[in-house]
Amino acid sequence: MAESVRKLAEESASSAKEITSLVADVRQQTVQLSQVVETAVQEVRYGADRLEQAGKTISGIADNAHQSARHMEQAGHQVDRVVEAVNRILRNIHDIRTFAQKTADGTPTVSAATKEQLAIAERVSASAVSLSNTASTLQNVTDRFKV
Repeated sequence: MAESVRKLAEESASSAKEITSLVADVRQQTVQLSQVVETAVQEVRYGADRLEQAGKTISGIADNAHQSARHMEQAGHQVDRVVEAVNRILRNIHDIRTFAQKTADGTPTVSAATKEQLAIAERVSASAVSLSNTASTLQNVTDRFKV
């Protein structure tokens, strides 16, 4: 029986060494797993930070796009006003051109009328000189009759 107890004790010791070895392996694997998990957590945090930065960047881009759209709309309104002003200017130019054409068409008539008035003025001037001479002559004649 002593032999059986000794054999059982040896087997128990051997089993205890195996259990100790298994526990050491489990501890080592647990430490390694813990390190892997810690690394994964850090990488997830880094990824989350990058995603947050990307979200902020995309939000900024969207804000800039909206602001650009508002500026484009305002610029479109300004262009509409400029087009309206240019159209008014073109209508005014057309009106001026029409007036100038009518004036140019009437210029020969005005020129002929001016020439006719000049001829009349020359005849009136000649008549005035003649009348002046006649008045002088009459004055001389009347002066002789004064006592």
